[in-house]
Amino acid sequence: MKPSLAGKQVTPSRYKRPLDYPSLASRFGAKLEYEGSVARSCMHCHQVREAERQVYRSAGEPIPDEVLYPNPDPSVLGLTMDPQEMAKVARVAAGSTAERAGLRAGDEIVKLAGQPLLSIADLQWVLHTTPSTAKLAAEVRRDGATRTLELALPEGWRRGNISWRVTTWDLRRMGLGGMILVDLSDDERRQAGIADGRLALRVKNVGGFGEHAIAKNAGIRKGDIVVSFDGQDRALTESELIAYTVQKKHPGDEVAVIVLRDGARTTHKIALR
Repeated sequence: MKPSLAGKQVTPSRYKRPLDYPSLASRFGAKLEYEGSVARSCMHCHQVREAERQVYRSAGEPIPDEVLYPNPDPSVLGLTMDPQEMAKVARVAAGSTAERAGLRAGDEIVKLAGQPLLSIADLQWVLHTTPSTAKLAAEVRRDGATRTLELALPEGWRRGNISWRVTTWDLRRMGLGGMILVDLSDDERRQAGIADGRLALRVKNVGGFGEHAIAKNAGIRKGDIVVSFDGQDRALTESELIAYTVQKKHPGDEVAVIVLRDGARTTHKIALR
C-alpha cells in the first residue's frame, strides 16, 4: 500500500510557505488577530492560487497551464463522476479522451496512474500532478471484472472551464478589465445578428472598484455583447479569452474591445493588469 501513496505527496513549490509569496507577505501575519478582525487576518486557500499566478504576471511571463488550470475537473477528460460514489463514472462525453480510452458509464476507477482513488478529489490530484502530455493507466472495475485502460492526454488537455472557480475573479481583473462574460444562446445570437463561429459574450457584470473597474471606466456596460477582443473575433468562451490574455498579453498592454449595444458597435480600450 505504501508505494501506491507515493504520488500523493506534496510536490515542490516556489515558496516554502504561502506567507512567503510577495503579494501575501504584506497582507497577512503568521498569527490570526483574535483581538481584531479575525476574518480579515485569515489567509484563504484561493488567495494562494492567486498569489502564484501573480508571480508570473508581475514578471511579465505567461501563466502556464498547470498554474492556470490547477486540480483539473474530470470533465477535461470527458468524465462526469457520480458524487454519491467513491470514483464511479456517471457519464462519458462522446468523442472525449475518456471515450477513446474505452471508459463507460458505470465503470469504477480503482486506480489512476497507480494511485488508488477514494473520491473525485483523488482523481483531480492525479490530474494536477500530471505533465502537459501523458499516458495514464486506469485500473477499472466493470461487471465484477477488473481491466486496465490507457488514457492518452494530448497537449492542452488541461484547458477546461475555469469560470466557476473562485480564483477566476482575480483573472478577470488581470485580463478582462473586471468583466464577467457569459455565452449567448443560439436564439440570442440570431436576435443580435451574430453568425455561428464568431465571438459573442454577454457582459454579465462589470466590477465597480479599483482594477476591477477598468472595463467600466472604459465605457463598457452590463448587457453589452463583446464581439471582438484585441482583434480576436472567433467564438471563444470566457475561460478561453482569459487564457489568451494571461498567456499572450502583458500587464499594461492596451487592447481594443468592440461591443454590440442597441444594435450599434462601439470600440473601447482597456489596459490589462
